[in-house]
Amino acid sequence: MKKSMIEIDVEVKDKREAVERAGKILYENGYVEKEYIPAMIKTLEEFGPYIVITKGVALPHARPEEGALKSGICVVRLKESIKFGNLDNDPVEILIGLSSLGNDEHLRNIQIVLSILENEQNMSILKFGSVEEIYNIFERLTIKSQEV
Repeated sequence: MKKSMIEIDVEVKDKREAVERAGKILYENGYVEKEYIPAMIKTLEEFGPYIVITKGVALPHARPEEGALKSGICVVRLKESIKFGNLDNDPVEILIGLSSLGNDEHLRNIQIVLSILENEQNMSILKFGSVEEIYNIFERLTIKSQEV
C-alpha cells in the first residue's frame, strides 16, 4: 500500500459516489483498469448492502477479470457517513476498496482487513487517525501476512 491509497474527509453525495471514489484511487495508483470502477458499482447495485461487512465499514470490490491489474487495498474515510441499506451496520464512514488477481490474493486481502477491523485501536485509527497512522496499520499487517 502507498499513502496515496488513503484519503480522509472525502465528501460524497451517496453510496455510489463513495464506491466510485474507492475505485478511482485504485485506478489512479495503477492497481486496476478504468473499467474496474463501473464493475465495482455494478457489484454494489447487484448485491447491495452485503459489502457493508461490519458497523460503519464497506468493502467495495469487483471480480479480478473485470480489470484488476495487481492486488491492492485503498481506504476512503468519509467526511459524513452514508447509508448503504444494511440495517445492522449502517451508516458507513469507512470504505476499504480491494483489487485482487485471484481468489488466493482476495482471501489474503480480506484476512488483512479483518485483522485490522477486529482490533479496537485500529478501528479508532481508521475513524480518527491521520493518513500516516492508517498507512502504518496496513503496512505492518501486510508485511506480517507475507511472512506467513
